[in-house]
Amino acid sequence: MQTRIADIEVRAPFKDLFPVDPVTLAAISESIQQDGFDGSKPLDLWGTVLVDGHTRLRAAVACGLETVETFNHEFQDEDAALEYAIRNQRDRRNMTAGDILRCVAALDQRKQRGGDHGNQHTGGKQAMASTEAIAAQRSADTTAQVLGVSRSTVERARVVNDHATPATKQAVEAGELSLRAAAAKTRAEKREASVIEPPKRASKPTFNRTNDNIEWAQWTWNPVTGCKHGCKYCYARDIDARFNPGNNFAPTFHNDRLSAPQHMRVPAEAATNIGLRNVFVCSMADLFGDWVPENWIDQVLDEVHNAPDWNFLFLTKNPKRLPEWSWPQNAWVGTTVDVQARVQAAMDAFREVDAPVRFMSCEPMTERLVFDDLSMFDWVIIGGMSDNSGGPTTQPEWAWVEELTGQAMAAGLAVYWKPNLQKAWELEFGKRRKRQYPEG
Repeated sequence: MQTRIADIEVRAPFKDLFPVDPVTLAAISESIQQDGFDGSKPLDLWGTVLVDGHTRLRAAVACGLETVETFNHEFQDEDAALEYAIRNQRDRRNMTAGDILRCVAALDQRKQRGGDHGNQHTGGKQAMASTEAIAAQRSADTTAQVLGVSRSTVERARVVNDHATPATKQAVEAGELSLRAAAAKTRAEKREASVIEPPKRASKPTFNRTNDNIEWAQWTWNPVTGCKHGCKYCYARDIDARFNPGNNFAPTFHNDRLSAPQHMRVPAEAATNIGLRNVFVCSMADLFGDWVPENWIDQVLDEVHNAPDWNFLFLTKNPKRLPEWSWPQNAWVGTTVDVQARVQAAMDAFREVDAPVRFMSCEPMTERLVFDDLSMFDWVIIGGMSDNSGGPTTQPEWAWVEELTGQAMAAGLAVYWKPNLQKAWELEFGKRRKRQYPEG
């Protein structure tokens, strides 16, 4: 239908989403002067508000038109209209980092991150933190879907929108800085600020000492607990079920545990026993599962940066997220490879992981593992499955262990056999001895 230009309302948040490009404006103006306004591309209105078509409207005004072709939509609310405008633009242009920043800011302003928890029944601060974080994740997922980008891109945009300096934001808008680089720069500036003026802490949490004589890490630190992988052999889920019945191993952020590295001193014995300097981070979780919000990871890594005397060991079954972070020099980064199906993802991700120590944990080793290349790792751990609710103790076939050990050593990797391989070795040693001394 035809609408008088004077009756069209141009206002936020729609008018500020995508700046008018002078080159595009000139091209549309020239087209209107030659052929008139293209009725096959009407302006999108919501009542009298212009939702999409700001450059075409500017061109029509510049050409002296008094009316233009429009289409009036019946959106449920402004949120729906905003999402429509963004989807329309993303389908007809390559979204720049500046476009993403503005769109994320507009969507976040329309809907408070984390949702409305006024009617939520909680079981204390930890339950509330978990509920809010999961709701925030849903919000990030929804925003990512609207924009046609990854959730990590949305979370980087939020870091820049919420914490970056004006100069950093201007560099993104000008195309001089990518979102990834801008977010990394902003996080680094936050870390430096926290060193200069550390936050006040009400309590003094500490690491937990492992009780199973793990040589490579004798401390654990669990600022995040819970996991959604659903591995049948998961000992952590069994522990959580004992201490938190009914929790269903739900991912939970424990803000009260974050400062533990600041309240722990490295034992003097660590000079001769590196295990006393090593801290296994999130032994009761997968910190890099797809469900973990980026800000949880950022807060954990901030603490790692600020505790350089300790070594922090990270282990995930979702290695594809690892290259997204800049790793501190006291971080050892690893991935679990228990089946052949995880091999390719591990190799691909660790070619891009920039960490001082990169390791692979084949525990439990449930089948023969074949690698094309091991050069992206520094260390491999091999083990069996200990007794748990998913099944009894099981041992890998010794031929699998010998094959992987040989390949790792040939590639110059350090190899650590877990104590739960002892039975497998004893069985193999017995077979070999019997073959060598059949009468004995």
